[in-house]
Amino acid sequence: MEIKTKRLLLREIKQEDAQDVLEELNDLEVSKNLGSVPYPCTLEYVKSLIDYSIQESKNKKRADYILGIEYEGKVVGAILLLMVNKTQGTGFLHFDLNRKYWGKGIGFEATQAMVDYAFKKLQLKKIESNPFADNIASCKLLEKLSFKKSFFIPKKEISKATGKIHDVQVYIITRDD
Repeated sequence: MEIKTKRLLLREIKQEDAQDVLEELNDLEVSKNLGSVPYPCTLEYVKSLIDYSIQESKNKKRADYILGIEYEGKVVGAILLLMVNKTQGTGFLHFDLNRKYWGKGIGFEATQAMVDYAFKKLQLKKIESNPFADNIASCKLLEKLSFKKSFFIPKKEISKATGKIHDVQVYIITRDD
């Protein structure tokens, strides 16, 4: 599966991308905002994530769409549409980006493309995203894409990278928004 934008290629992640993914996830400024990613991150951990992504991409009843964000020939992040339930028309959005590429509009462009894909191709009705409430950049990105704050969950998730307990801000967008 591939989604092309003006500057990006959103595509299935391959084992050949492991070093790019490791570079991103082995940065504490990135991993501290990702609940399940350890710090320091290891190549073995990254390879296991990629293995899962490859297996899920072969699943005919696919529920997880895990795509690398390729920019100028390098995987600089990931965009995920998880727990897709076509019967209910729902999915859960996650995105992360190598810190070297922050502030370039890449996260916005990739997220917008995935949301469009989810609504137009998968015919989803509602997408949810749950960033840590103190991850201001991710919250602003979602709001810029017309996601609405739905509710706040105090002390919801622990960052594996830091051990810190985070509040979570739940955002939702519907096809009609």
